[in-house]
Amino acid sequence: MTAKLALKPTTTFAGATPGFADSPAEARTGDRSGVRLLVAADDGIRHRRFPDLVEELRPGDTLVVNTSATVNGELDAIWRHDDGEQPVVLHAVEGPGGWVVELRAAPDAGSPVLDAAAAVAGTGVVFAPVMLHTGFSSQEAGEAPQPERFEVPAATAQLLNHMKDRGDRVIAVGTTATRALESAVEGGRLVARSGWTERVITPDDPPQVVDGLITGWHDAGASHLLLVEAIAGAERTQRAYDAALAGAYAWHEFGDSCLFL
Repeated sequence: MTAKLALKPTTTFAGATPGFADSPAEARTGDRSGVRLLVAADDGIRHRRFPDLVEELRPGDTLVVNTSATVNGELDAIWRHDDGEQPVVLHAVEGPGGWVVELRAAPDAGSPVLDAAAAVAGTGVVFAPVMLHTGFSSQEAGEAPQPERFEVPAATAQLLNHMKDRGDRVIAVGTTATRALESAVEGGRLVARSGWTERVITPDDPPQVVDGLITGWHDAGASHLLLVEAIAGAERTQRAYDAALAGAYAWHEFGDSCLFL
């Protein structure tokens, strides 16, 4: 059974219903340049497109990306019972050799940051890899994230410690990269580490390394939203979500993005 979180996000949707993207941007528009990017920074809210990301970064920023391959989480199977049929979904790893099966499905999605990589080259912005194999990507409201396998390489730990010492920003590309990094902190410094993480990032247990975050839009009550509030603060997160709802941003894995700085 999935553990419940004692802490709940404070961000509310004020009765608004988000719009959901049911297919990747490249399937809807031909490429990923149409992905919208809301920027929530110290100087306010800006509405941009993902190719504009380079204009929001500065020399010395490090973008930390999760190199885990996307794996199809839906089994080709049907559970037949007295009330009908339901698809069976393999969604989370509990530990070595163990998997959890639930009766729900979620799409996988590629990150539009890949398309921005060429534009970022030569600007002084650095990329650093981590790995975290995700379980089910969108927990129900109040559910803690599942244990997940991760790795932070020695080269990444050394680079980010150096950048932090210089006062540069570490920007995680996704909640998975955030969880991997924050699972490898020891005495306020990153160390090379791999294994299974149960780290849950919340405002009560905030990140020690990550300064900014590129992420999608999460459901009210989701543990991912607690992570966002831990990085950006509750007030900025609420302003961003209010603006996204008012601007009809698309939710979930195939939807639009936000850059919290």
